[in-house]
Amino acid sequence: MKIQIQEGPSNVVFEDRVNYIIQMVDTILPSGLSLSIIEAAGDLIVGTGSESAARLPIGLNNESLIVNAGLPAWQAADHGALIGLADDDHTQYVKHSLATAVSDFLVASGAGAFVKKTLTETLTILGKAAASGLASLDALSLVVQNPANATATPTASTIPIADPYGTLDGWVGRSASIEVFAAATALAIGDGKRYFGPAPAFLAGFDLKKVTITVFAKSTAGLPTVQLARGRQADAITAHAWVDMLLTAVTIDINEFSSLYATTAAVINTANDDVLEGDLFRVDVDAAGTGATGLWLTAEFAKA
Repeated sequence: MKIQIQEGPSNVVFEDRVNYIIQMVDTILPSGLSLSIIEAAGDLIVGTGSESAARLPIGLNNESLIVNAGLPAWQAADHGALIGLADDDHTQYVKHSLATAVSDFLVASGAGAFVKKTLTETLTILGKAAASGLASLDALSLVVQNPANATATPTASTIPIADPYGTLDGWVGRSASIEVFAAATALAIGDGKRYFGPAPAFLAGFDLKKVTITVFAKSTAGLPTVQLARGRQADAITAHAWVDMLLTAVTIDINEFSSLYATTAAVINTANDDVLEGDLFRVDVDAAGTGATGLWLTAEFAKA
């Protein structure tokens, strides 16, 4: 049988056997399969059984072609679904299983390599182990404490810790302010113009650090002068014994309102500056000046 194709002025004749062509087509495309099965770019033709095929549509972006139940299928490219992750041959990953206990650390053991270290081992690496004098961390720790360098008493280059009352009073100053004379009342000389106290328990162990006085109306002649005295009992039935807490009394210069600017600063008597629970304090006016009215006193205390 002859097949004739005519194109332009020339006739080109191809001779072949139709049966041979049919056999070739049958070899390439299974019986009954048409190219019309392809509907979109990227579609795949996959075998579904003996001499049968079907269309597998193109997958979504970032999906991978896998085998599911013996057939090709598209699946989201999640590395967790990849074969082989269960073994330990992926050295580029840090595995959760490295940690075996609470507070474990991952520490670099070389370039691109990590090992597990316990909290104790990590503190040793950081130089914070017990041998260095630092206490171990626990659930109640708010800071890393160095027992040899931590104190409730303010000291240079030390770490503050709570006192027996659970406070940082030793690192925080305390003050007491009191009105000795009302604003319109003239100053009057004499001991015991005002008392205050008794000292609370948390003030025990504190020392007097500073005394400041202020007047409402300034003195035009003479320096208002004030002494602070401390009264202490030797026992429960003994009267308070009084001692001056200042070696140099606090003064206010003429025409000034506060001792903050006094030419002569007050000096603390370090032999009598300490405070115990129950101590009383007495304000003595040694000089009133001229025309001065109103008097207020502030005593500042800090840990010895």
